[in-house]
Amino acid sequence: TTGEVGFNWESRHWLDLAAFEHEVKHVLALPPESLGPSQASSLQNALGLYTGDLLEGFYDDWALRQRERVRTIYLDSLSRLMGYHQSRGAHEESVAAAQKILACDPLREEIHRELMRLYLKTGQRALAARQFKICRDALADELGTPPLEETQALYHQIIQDADEPHGGLDGAPVPAPLPQALTTLRQAMQEFDSARSQLQRAIHLVERLTESS
Repeated sequence: TTGEVGFNWESRHWLDLAAFEHEVKHVLALPPESLGPSQASSLQNALGLYTGDLLEGFYDDWALRQRERVRTIYLDSLSRLMGYHQSRGAHEESVAAAQKILACDPLREEIHRELMRLYLKTGQRALAARQFKICRDALADELGTPPLEETQALYHQIIQDADEPHGGLDGAPVPAPLPQALTTLRQAMQEFDSARSQLQRAIHLVERLTESS
């Protein structure tokens, strides 16, 4: 009579969300550098359980919060898998993971940059340049802002090195301190981009809640 629905958790059941979270939880708790083939395989299998946004079509505040929470876990899992494949030189698998991230969240500028670098490593300079334009258009449409200076600098280097197939971005030796500095900078920019993406999603969430109230 109250319109409530109950569920018996002691019954024999299988829930895709519970299985997904169970599989990825222990993998995401590990340091990225300790990820091995078995953990990567478990992560890949778990990602197959995520076939779309949780409870799509429901816009109650609790559903929106849970949807965003699970979505974040999905994106973090893909990022971890992308990093694993990069460390093993499996560029095609890294590209596939990056594309899935951007299909879900096209505002992840750090992923656009990683995808540009991955295309360069596989000799696909034209795709690297095109990825910058995809990134630029997405940011302009959704946020009304241009890409960060780091992203623009990477694009300009791609263009400038077009006639130098063995330029720095394609793997030529660089001064010893530079790789470490670049790694630190990239990590900082990834954290900044991630925070900006989360802020934008929070703004959209507030707008939806405002419209529904």
